[in-house]
Amino acid sequence: MVPGDIMVTSALTLVIDGANAQAAGIVSASSVQAGDENFGNFYWQWRSSLFRQGLRLLTVGVGTSPGTTAQGLFTLFVF
Repeated sequence: MVPGDIMVTSALTLVIDGANAQAAGIVSASSVQAGDENFGNFYWQWRSSLFRQGLRLLTVGVGTSPGTTAQGLFTLFVF
């Protein structure tokens, strides 16, 4: 990724079938500032935003219950 300060935000923008669970979030990151970070194996543990200096790697995810559909939006800000 580019050098500098980076902020990432996530949002769940569309859910089909409101009876089940859906989520969008930041799964893991690696940066000069904080090293390797994993925010959990389950979608309720994922981060909704993250600010890091020298971000090297970013993994985002959208999780849904079986038989459901969701759409996530992830925005990357570089300073």
